[in-house]
Amino acid sequence: MLRNQKFINISSFILLIFSLVWFKEINFLFYDSTESPDFAEYFVYFDHFANTEFKTAREHGLMYYYLQYLNFYFQYNSFSNIEMFLHKSLQEVNFWIYMYGLLGYFYLLKLYKFKNSTIFITFVFLNFFPVSIVLRLVFKPEIMAFALLPWILYCIEKFKERTNILYMYIMIPLFISCITLKGNILAIICAYLLITNLNIFSKIKKMHLFIILLLVAVLFLSISYENSWLQLYDIPIFYFPKFFHPDPTVKRQSGFLTPSILNSSTTGGSINIPYFKVISENKDITFTPRIYFNNDFLIKNEYRQVEKNTNHISDFSLKKLDTQTKSHFFSNTKYSVENNFEFSEIEINLEKTSSDTYLKSDNITSATREADNQNLLNSFVLMLDFLCNNILNK
Repeated sequence: MLRNQKFINISSFILLIFSLVWFKEINFLFYDSTESPDFAEYFVYFDHFANTEFKTAREHGLMYYYLQYLNFYFQYNSFSNIEMFLHKSLQEVNFWIYMYGLLGYFYLLKLYKFKNSTIFITFVFLNFFPVSIVLRLVFKPEIMAFALLPWILYCIEKFKERTNILYMYIMIPLFISCITLKGNILAIICAYLLITNLNIFSKIKKMHLFIILLLVAVLFLSISYENSWLQLYDIPIFYFPKFFHPDPTVKRQSGFLTPSILNSSTTGGSINIPYFKVISENKDITFTPRIYFNNDFLIKNEYRQVEKNTNHISDFSLKKLDTQTKSHFFSNTKYSVENNFEFSEIEINLEKTSSDTYLKSDNITSATREADNQNLLNSFVLMLDFLCNNILNK
């Protein structure tokens, strides 16, 4: 029985390899991928990667087109018959992406306890399936979704099996790479994963869930540069087809700021992930979630507003513990008034905390206070008369 099963496994595997290689060569001989639908439209990505000044005016599938460009550039760029070798390069990349997808489906089906022979025979039929043939022929990024989806599902299933959060973090770049390929892929993949794995959120600790959602949001929503080079002494050494970074040409740009890691002998380690939001020309706010490694959570907000005669800044924090909460509220407002009044400036400062040790133990600092006076509370109303001060100074 075991010998028969081994023979079936080997035979089905040989049949799978034969069907893969046969289709690869037949496709190359009888179909020119440079004549596939929309090839001319998407070939602008090659011009984009080859020319730092050329813009595609498109925002999807960059990773797929970059892989295609790399393969052609390093293997076939020196040949004179560009069209033939471009056609060969396109199908070559599609083939290896397809193989990567089959490997992912193999591990996923093995996780579901399918036999090797059953998996191999299924793949043979899949090789002959018209849709899978088209995926390997055309110059479109849908084949990347086919290849990445099984690995995303594999990571999710391994997390369910072992409750190891590492699998969810491994899934993030795969998930982002998949859903940024195309708008319809984004809708389909997200809908499918939510419907089939909605209960997974209850198994993830709040701290890790927040970090995961935050990382997904940062990677998906950040500004992307289509043409970014990593340079060493002004020599380009690596190309990023999609590079995420706040736009440095904009002085007040909404986006995530540099995270920071804190360590305290009383509260343990934590990480700050600040987000700066521009409300208007004279208003902005900074949200700073702080995630403690012991699963505590703190949120701090800092609001700023500048008017013609007013300068206001306030901040608030709230820390959620198992049985209680801690908080603070600081506010500083400066009003400048006309000189015909008795005084010309009013400063109102309000400071309140829920605990005397909260600020120091959790390293809470505020822009409303002096750097060397972050622990002592000080509420006051101060009125300054510039006219009186000038007379006294004389």
